[in-house]
Amino acid sequence: GVVFVENDFWKEQRRFTLHKFRDLGFGKRSHEEVIQEEASELIKEIKETKGSISLQSMVGVSAINILWALMGGTRFSRKDGRLFHLVNILNELFRSGNVTGSIETVFPALHHIMPDSSSFNTAIRTFKPIKEFVK
Repeated sequence: GVVFVENDFWKEQRRFTLHKFRDLGFGKRSHEEVIQEEASELIKEIKETKGSISLQSMVGVSAINILWALMGGTRFSRKDGRLFHLVNILNELFRSGNVTGSIETVFPALHHIMPDSSSFNTAIRTFKPIKEFVK
């Protein structure tokens, strides 16, 4: 890591980390530029929408697009169905509650006794589509 080291080893770790981030596309575009571009697209979409809107999914698409652009160097079309699917899966995962440190961690049998109320099962079910999206 970079946090708990010092001196020459810190310099070596910092150089390695920055090199790897650059390989992933980090630093090739300004963060501000990426965010402004996505904000402009969001505002444009809101203005073009007739009737009611789902602000949560629109902002979710923007957030994922910004992160993807910064880490992967590309952005998705705001109309990409895969992107909407990912946002819905992530919303479901976040709403399911804490998947660690809950009573299910102490008593794993509860996953089988009450599968529908288990946030662990929701997490397991949603991880596969998230992994597929990233691939």
